Amino acid sequence: MLKKTLLFLMAVLVLSCSKDDSNTVDLKKQELIEKVHGLYRLRAATSSVPIDINLDGVPQTNLFEEVRYCNNTLNLVSYSCRITHKATYDKVYFEVPTSEFIEHYLPTTCIRDKGLAYPFEFDVPNNTIKLGQSDHWDEFAADFKTEILTMTWEEDWVYFTLKKEFYTSSGEWQEVELYLEYEKTSDVL
Repeated sequence: MLKKTLLFLMAVLVLSCSKDDSNTVDLKKQELIEKVHGLYRLRAATSSVPIDINLDGVPQTNLFEEVRYCNNTLNLVSYSCRITHKATYDKVYFEVPTSEFIEHYLPTTCIRDKGLAYPFEFDVPNNTIKLGQSDHWDEFAADFKTEILTMTWEEDWVYFTLKKEFYTSSGEWQEVELYLEYEKTSDVL
C-alpha cells in the first residue's frame, strides 16, 4: 500500500512539474507575441553596391537619397511592416521598393511600392520569429525581381535582406542585395 501511495505521489509530482514547464513556455510565447506584434516604419534602405536610379549620374547605396518618385508613389519613410498575430495565423506584411515595369512596356526608373505577406513562426527559446515558406508570395516577389534572403527580428526592429534588381539610368537592370530596416513605432496596427 505504501508503494502504491508513493508511486501515486511521484506521478502527481511529475505531472505538476511538467504542467509548470508548459505554463512557462506559454507565458514566454505570450510575452514574445506582445513584443513582436505591431507597426514598424522603414528607417533605412541600402544596397550592396551603388546604383543610379534617379538620373543624376551619381550612384549611391542609400535609397533614401537615390529614389525617384513618380505619380502616387509612397515615399520611403511611409513604407511599413506589420507583424500580426491572430488565433488562426501569424503574418508579416512589408512594403518593398521596386522599379516600375509592366510586361510589354519599357521599364522606368520610377520606384513603386509592392507589399509582401509571409507567414511566420515563433521561436520562443531564441526569443525571436522566423519567416515561413510561401510559394505563392515567393512567385509574386519574383514577378518584380525580388527574392527574400533573410528576415531577422530583434527588439523593436525588423531587418530584411533581399536579392533585388533595379532599372538604372543606364537603361539596364542591376542586381543588388537590398537591406531594409524597419523600426517599431506602435503596438497598434
